[in-house]
Amino acid sequence: MKIMNRQGNNARPDRTNAGRSMMVLVALLTGTAALIGGCWDRHEINELSVVLTAAVDRDGEQWEFSVGLIRTTGQPSGGQAPGAGGGGAGGGAPGVPRAAFVVTARGSTLDEAIQNLRLYISRTLHWDHAILLVIGEAAARYGIQELLDMWTRHEAMRTTATVVVVRGKASDFVASLQVGLGNTLADEVTRIVELSQKAALTRQVAVHDLAAALSGEAHASLVPVFGAVALPQPPAPGTPPPSTAGKRSTSTGRSNTGASGAERTHSEPAPAVQEGRYLPPSQPLASAQLQGGAVFLRDKLIGFLGLTEVRGVMWVVSPPREAIVAVPCPAAAALDPNTGPKADLVSVSVRKVIPRIRVTAERASIELSVQGVLESQACFREHEILGRAKAQGAEAALKVLAEAVSRRVSQEVKRSIAVTQAMGADVFGLATVLHRQHKQAWRAVQDRWEQVYRTLPVEVTVVSRISATGETIQPPDVKL
Repeated sequence: MKIMNRQGNNARPDRTNAGRSMMVLVALLTGTAALIGGCWDRHEINELSVVLTAAVDRDGEQWEFSVGLIRTTGQPSGGQAPGAGGGGAGGGAPGVPRAAFVVTARGSTLDEAIQNLRLYISRTLHWDHAILLVIGEAAARYGIQELLDMWTRHEAMRTTATVVVVRGKASDFVASLQVGLGNTLADEVTRIVELSQKAALTRQVAVHDLAAALSGEAHASLVPVFGAVALPQPPAPGTPPPSTAGKRSTSTGRSNTGASGAERTHSEPAPAVQEGRYLPPSQPLASAQLQGGAVFLRDKLIGFLGLTEVRGVMWVVSPPREAIVAVPCPAAAALDPNTGPKADLVSVSVRKVIPRIRVTAERASIELSVQGVLESQACFREHEILGRAKAQGAEAALKVLAEAVSRRVSQEVKRSIAVTQAMGADVFGLATVLHRQHKQAWRAVQDRWEQVYRTLPVEVTVVSRISATGETIQPPDVKL
């Protein structure tokens, strides 16, 4: 008797289809296990040379490409030596392998120079940690179009790497510097840029930022400039203090004689050591220092800006989070005839800046709204004048301070505009604003914007307000 289903078919299961399904499942599991078992492009850590810093120079008709490498194996157990992480000397005792070093290769093109690095390096270059690109002055003046094209097309190089320019050779800068508080030179320089940007002293520029700015409407950009400065360093731990021969010292003022009756002498430390200060070594080590900005037009370096001119640009382009402005102190004698001013200058911390830019083909206007906090009250009698609510004269004094801040910021911006107009480099990005606000007017001047920017009238208006005085007890009720 056959058991029939509802359709009248036999109830016997279809073992053929089940077997095929099982075979497919086994094949899928086998393939997955093969893929999980290993990576087709893996590199062992001891086969890599990790690049932290890249430096580009131009010498005659050839490029020089330098890399700051860090060893991935065989690192010394002691502390890092000067240049560790960024190049230069490394290692502690003689004969110990260096923790980091710099290798330089030359070539007719940058790609050829990078290829020639293999003549000196026995491991595969690993670019994932290259966060700093240093451009020498000669290479920057020659032109960086080839550099930007190579870096942005290279699949392993990071376009988020920070770009800086140095006076002189970039390879010397990378190889000779002493690492400060950072673990590596690349970390040291990038952190200096990041912190200085908050105070409107510079602006962090990545490779993709520089490429976009030079190919934009203004074809101009401002890049941080670094230099090497000699700074005194304390001696290494365990270094004996300098001695002064010929001096005798006893705890009681009497001679200290031994069993033989001979008087023993003890060397006394130098006065600086007695006062608890370190003596600098005879040869100070070089450290990195932010020194201004490099102005690029098209793809070439055309000039430098000092720190004051750079901050004038940053007030508009990259407003600071906290920048100190030193302004003349208002006459304290007018507030209290019995006392005169205690200081010539007073510090105001600018916490908030709101720029508004309007540009036409004939003129431009920059309006800045500045809000600051009085950080120093050296020229006020704090508790008698600013410490009382609605103190007589406090409102007038803070208004004078706000006007002084406005004048100082306005002077810095106008000075930067004058310097960059003489260069014909619109690092303020006014061309971009004109393109966005008046497209028709931009099309009429885009081919000659450099000449237009040189003579463009720019009006600068700054309105400042002191929102607080820094006094924690009964701050004055100031309405400006």
